[in-house]
Amino acid sequence: LYGPNIYNGIWYHIAITRASAVTRLYVNGQQYGGVFTDTFDYGSSNYLTFGTSGNSPGTPYNNYYVSNFRVLKGRALYTTTTFTVPTTTLTPIANSTFLLQTLNANTAFNDSSLSPFAGTLTNNNTVTFNANSPFGTTVGSYSFNGTNQRLNISSSSIITGDHSIEAWIYPTAQFTYPYASSTIICESNGTNTIAWALSLSASALTMQYQLSGVITTISATTF
Repeated sequence: LYGPNIYNGIWYHIAITRASAVTRLYVNGQQYGGVFTDTFDYGSSNYLTFGTSGNSPGTPYNNYYVSNFRVLKGRALYTTTTFTVPTTTLTPIANSTFLLQTLNANTAFNDSSLSPFAGTLTNNNTVTFNANSPFGTTVGSYSFNGTNQRLNISSSSIITGDHSIEAWIYPTAQFTYPYASSTIICESNGTNTIAWALSLSASALTMQYQLSGVITTISATTF
């Protein structure tokens, strides 16, 4: 299934939600790829990782900006085929478990959620704050250099039951040969076994789940 073209140098709102075991992927408020039935709870030993495919150094890394990353536990915020994408900084609404508002360089890595989980955000190789954002000059974003930078969120305990994950992403450069794709955000365990990953490839934005070694692709949008 194919959606809108995605290019470098443009902000895109990405959302992943699960409601009553049904997972959906949205790009700019539009659902793509149908649905994926998933009753598996991924547990507290896993990591959420931005920038590469695992909580340990992995390749390839991704060149992109990320702004306003929010996680809701116990709530699927978007369940219809379309919704109106927020036009201002995300706020700590009910069920917010993790929220990085990227307001300024001093608070960019602070969790602003209402009910923070007992996890740790680790900035590996100095992911930096910059002024580029989807909302003009009022906030900023994280800048990943595509070489060695990643953000890890340990002991997440958040991908259980109903949940929502959303952020704005801004690709800045394509990955290079010999890699077929690069990961925007994934969940993995301590041995880099991927539970799910949202990745960029030469032709698609792809959402994949892996259970017991079986990989299921639930969406693809063309570049």
